[in-house]
Amino acid sequence: MKQHTEDYKETAVKYYLENNEDMRNTCKIFKCKFQSLARWIKTYKNKGNINRKTRKNRNLKITPEIEKFVKDYVRKYNTTTLWELSKLVDEKYKIHLNDKSIYNILHKHKLTRKRLRSKYYPEKKEGQEKEDLETFYKKLNDFDYNRTICLDETSIYLNMTLTYGRSKSGTRVIKKTNKYPYKRYNLLCAISADKVVGWKLYPERKGGVKTTDILDFYDEFIHSKYKNYLVIMDNAVIHKSKLIREKIEYDNNHLLYSVPYHPETNSIEEFFSQLKHYIKKESPNTYDDIYKVISNILEKKITKEHLSNYLKHSYKIYKS
Repeated sequence: MKQHTEDYKETAVKYYLENNEDMRNTCKIFKCKFQSLARWIKTYKNKGNINRKTRKNRNLKITPEIEKFVKDYVRKYNTTTLWELSKLVDEKYKIHLNDKSIYNILHKHKLTRKRLRSKYYPEKKEGQEKEDLETFYKKLNDFDYNRTICLDETSIYLNMTLTYGRSKSGTRVIKKTNKYPYKRYNLLCAISADKVVGWKLYPERKGGVKTTDILDFYDEFIHSKYKNYLVIMDNAVIHKSKLIREKIEYDNNHLLYSVPYHPETNSIEEFFSQLKHYIKKESPNTYDDIYKVISNILEKKITKEHLSNYLKHSYKIYKS
């Protein structure tokens, strides 16, 4: 709805009254609706003007000092509830604010509620984190993202499903299934900036992907096809095998390990996140179904633009 100023409304009303003009013609001249003009005329005749009513501020007790206290406290202790903040304000300033008032303060400063994620880094390496990141991005910057391959494995489970749903208030959201939900399959995958270099879904097995699996995967999808590329892998024990390093360097490629506990340093993690989101929507419950769903997602859902953005993101973090 287009908003008009008070001067604009008053000018339209006076024009109509002084010229004894037809209301519809006046609406055409001033480009307003018939109902709006009729309302303005009625207000002008009753009050002599068309000034808006100014609402009184009902939250005068919320001072800038209180706002700053709430804002700073939430930034320091991000799991504090609205009720706890209300109690803290009451104790410190002897002023009672309800949950809605606390929420309004947080909303004003764009402090929204979201899922809490834990970020772990070993205590003995805590001071080394910055150094590890600088070393990683320094080497990453020597290569163009178009000549980068990210390789990693992930677990795919039967009946993976989205974590949120809808149901009637006061009831749980339940998905019924007759399949064992924790059967796991291993997906080994490699991506570049313009395509999925290759992927393999391994049937049910004991343990995860082995060094021999990675060597076979490399021979099938990367060996002799890509030269002078940067290959990024995470720092899992099997990835640090001497055989894997020699295989990669034999093709004049370069191996770079991502920084521990920093998934953003390996772009394939973003790829896996998007892939699993689509898998959860389909919720396949057999190996064959999972294979078909993944094939369909890679063919129709995840585009070249997505893949390019995954890698650009890692380089953008470095440049920022």
